[in-house]
Amino acid sequence: MKLVRLTVLVLLASSLFPAGCSSGHRGESRASRQSIRNEFGSLRIPYELPKRAAHFSLSLNLHASAGSFVYTLVDPQGTPVWQGSVDAGQSLNESRLLKPIAGKWVLTLVTQGTTGSYDVVWKSE
Repeated sequence: MKLVRLTVLVLLASSLFPAGCSSGHRGESRASRQSIRNEFGSLRIPYELPKRAAHFSLSLNLHASAGSFVYTLVDPQGTPVWQGSVDAGQSLNESRLLKPIAGKWVLTLVTQGTTGSYDVVWKSE
């Protein structure tokens, strides 16, 4: 019985203090749709970056088989930092390291008769 209690205590302690833990905050957020058809509109995808984040990135994977995506990333100060478009028959698969400015970052995807898919991944640590 003592061995069972000891094992439980060790397992609990290991979940509270994982090996190789870092002092920073890690965060990841994803927004995706594998299939959209003839969509028109605007989608806002926000991410709240904490003050203690030292590294920050955004990965975009956009595919338009028809229509287009127009994307704009705005930092917490309201400055556009990454923008472009993906037209019919094109794809974008790109990641960017960004200056870690704390606050709300907003990616806006505008669909213009778009058929295709998107995957957006925010990462911070």
